[in-house]
Amino acid sequence: MAYTKIAERVTYQEFLNMEIPDDDNYIYELLNGEIVKYSAPESKHQVVSANLFRKLDGHVFKKKLGRVLYAPISVFLGEYSAPQPDLLFVSTQNQEIIQQKGVMGVPDLMIEIVSPGSVVRDRVHKKEIYEQAGVPEYWIVDPKYFTVEVYELTDSGYTLFQDVEGGGTIESKVIKGLKIDVGDIFNE
Repeated sequence: MAYTKIAERVTYQEFLNMEIPDDDNYIYELLNGEIVKYSAPESKHQVVSANLFRKLDGHVFKKKLGRVLYAPISVFLGEYSAPQPDLLFVSTQNQEIIQQKGVMGVPDLMIEIVSPGSVVRDRVHKKEIYEQAGVPEYWIVDPKYFTVEVYELTDSGYTLFQDVEGGGTIESKVIKGLKIDVGDIFNE
């Protein structure tokens, strides 16, 4: 999933006003003022995303905790960043940030699923953006290594509080009562 830088530093307002042809099949994100264009993810990525969505949304819906959304959706985090996380959670208390053009503010949880072309973007660039914006919890899901890293925002930045491989269980601090068997995430 290679990406291409297509413009110099732009604001999210300029990003919102971009005209994209109807037959354009690329995904666009604004990361620190840089418009990044990349192709759709591979099928394994989508299977993992669907598995995660089912687990998260089922729990959140049943407990009436908020809303789980999935890509493509822009999350506007300041003047120069509008990433498109693979999945995100917005608690009931923060529902006003979900608006017509996207999520206009900081979700409670952001999740990125690593693809071959997104390693640096997910592990470095987006992690820094989410940390600076104040996203309370960030997950990095890696289908290649069957791992889930869960980061919690602390006073000193993101702290890894869970790093689970294969058959372990992950828990969320922002989604009350959520426990997921990591093996279920990677089942095809």
